Amino acid sequence: MDSEALKLKAEIEAAFADVQYPGDRNLVETRNSEDLDAAEFFRGVKWQDWKEKPGQLLSPVVNSYLFFLSPAAFRYYLPLYMIFTLTDYYASDLRPDEVISSVTLGGIDAKWREHTERRMLIMTPRQLKVILEYLEFFKREHSADLSGSHIDSGIEKLRALLYKA
Repeated sequence: MDSEALKLKAEIEAAFADVQYPGDRNLVETRNSEDLDAAEFFRGVKWQDWKEKPGQLLSPVVNSYLFFLSPAAFRYYLPLYMIFTLTDYYASDLRPDEVISSVTLGGIDAKWREHTERRMLIMTPRQLKVILEYLEFFKREHSADLSGSHIDSGIEKLRALLYKA
């Protein structure tokens, strides 16, 4: 891992260090099967316990759970996903696309856009800034690998959101 990725990892850890575990009952908002699977997977899991070995938790078996988390749980687990894609990019499989899609304030329909916006509006300015730095890093380092990513529009939307914050 290069020095820029290591620096960004440290910034992610610092920006999200004070985020409290949302509680077992606040991991998801609905009771559909995908949400319940995500809640069961993350129940009691502290992201900081996995920050040095995120691939051991977020293996390819984990089925896009980031999308199904409540805003509070999303804010809590997002750093682990970002660290995983930074520290072990090639093993992280589709996780970079998952992270980018989940923070880009876009989406295929109004319901998804509203869900994504609610997640991002609870972020602090420091957290928004580090997410923006993460997107800019991935655009520089891996844009050719990102399939159908909305990274450019995501960067612009995050800049606008950060400006408002």
